[in-house]
Amino acid sequence: MRLHEAFLISILGAGMAAVWPAPGRAQLAMSNFLEARVGRDPEDTLADPSRFSRFDQLNADYSRDALRIGFRFEGYLPSDRPDLDYARFVRRYAGWTTPRFNALVGNYEAIFGRGLVLRAFELPGIVREEQETPQFGDSRDLDGVRLEVHGDRWTVLALQGAPRRADEDPRVERRLGSVAGTTAGFEVAEGVHAGANYLRIDTRSMEPGATREVAGSFLQLALEPWLQRLGVPKLVLDTYLEYDRVTGLTGTRSPNAPAGEGYGLYGSQTVFLDEVWPGLRGGLTWEYKDYQNFELGVNEPPTLVREHGFALLNRSTHVLLPGQEEGYQLEARFDYRNRVGLVANSSRAENARSLRFEERYVELSGHWRGASVTLFADEQEDRFESIGDRDTFGGSLLVPFRGVHSVEFQAETQESEIVAGTLRARYGDRYWSLTYGWAGRLSLAAVRQTTNDPDEIEDPRRRRAYDALTARMPFGGHHEVLATWGRRRGGLACVAGTCYKVRSFDGVAAQLTSRF
Repeated sequence: MRLHEAFLISILGAGMAAVWPAPGRAQLAMSNFLEARVGRDPEDTLADPSRFSRFDQLNADYSRDALRIGFRFEGYLPSDRPDLDYARFVRRYAGWTTPRFNALVGNYEAIFGRGLVLRAFELPGIVREEQETPQFGDSRDLDGVRLEVHGDRWTVLALQGAPRRADEDPRVERRLGSVAGTTAGFEVAEGVHAGANYLRIDTRSMEPGATREVAGSFLQLALEPWLQRLGVPKLVLDTYLEYDRVTGLTGTRSPNAPAGEGYGLYGSQTVFLDEVWPGLRGGLTWEYKDYQNFELGVNEPPTLVREHGFALLNRSTHVLLPGQEEGYQLEARFDYRNRVGLVANSSRAENARSLRFEERYVELSGHWRGASVTLFADEQEDRFESIGDRDTFGGSLLVPFRGVHSVEFQAETQESEIVAGTLRARYGDRYWSLTYGWAGRLSLAAVRQTTNDPDEIEDPRRRRAYDALTARMPFGGHHEVLATWGRRRGGLACVAGTCYKVRSFDGVAAQLTSRF
């Protein structure tokens, strides 16, 4: 046990003895995720083509009155690589919570502002697998101490801990580096919030740049109370601005920041009108970013790129480069009586080397008697990935029948042009899926994806196909089974504002999720 953990536990113990309330009802929540696979990873030529593997993740959370304790235990066992075996506690924590005070020792999540300075988080249900690593849960938490104090109009959060990288091998016992800092927010007036951030990042080495310091402030204006007093109750105006600066850097690359320094600037403005005219609601959001030498390793600034739910668009989006990136995102939304919806989005990102990402997206949807149809069109330019032009079209159709049954069809087509110097090459991707659903009982899906991307095929005259069948079924009120047979396409996947790489897989997989 670390010294700071023992110190805080002693404080908590003294506090519990002094203020422990009358015994309340204890609650124990548990969940388990189990996946078994038989098949091969096409990207790993050394792996057994019929590898069997098992991954298991057990979560337990116990609470009583103000006390909360819990843990996560993970294990992975492949049939052909004993060096990838592991079984260990990857998360454990103990906390004490009152209406004005919260203390926690162990693994925890935290965010400063909008994530420019610090964002420690996890992606529930996401299982990662990197080259030469076992499977593991996606957790980018901190391991240390977190204290939070609340007042009627203010909040102060202080923390210290060791960070975990998103791709960190779970067999590695020791986390590298530590962070310590605080963020505070105050309600200056009704609807006006201001705050400040400070974070110290230590790599625990004697090399130059071993210590970096980040400081900044933020301001949020929510003007609904003032607008209501002015007789405009259906208009929403929300403004947010944050600026943070980092010092102590070495090897900086951006010419837009002083040597050894960097900064992050983010701003957003939202306008929403509940009734443009009878039955019609609409809103507009504008966001701006300017990140220079601001890749801190523990932060996750807003990307300002639309996160798509359609398969081909989700895997071909832009990944933020906070070391040097400036840009904006503008999105408009309209809805008419929950029957017709329109979304229009435009985003752009650029750095000093004239590498640019641009995207324009339009979506039209309609809903009637439980049925829905969605059509979209998207145009991209992604010089970061040597894509001069990328056009994607598609949509989905959901039709319910006999009350609890439904059929959904999705289709997408994408054409991309590679631009590398004088080289010009085009390739296309196709996607379709057909899903039958029986509410609360069963869902069956067939998915087909094809491509002639030169990075994925050997013969340019032939297309590579990724076909899969899936079945999902809940049972017993606490369990759900998901079975998949076929080929999974590797590549980028984005969820909750962050992206990660999915590895290819060809075979059979079965997942069992249980909650108690």
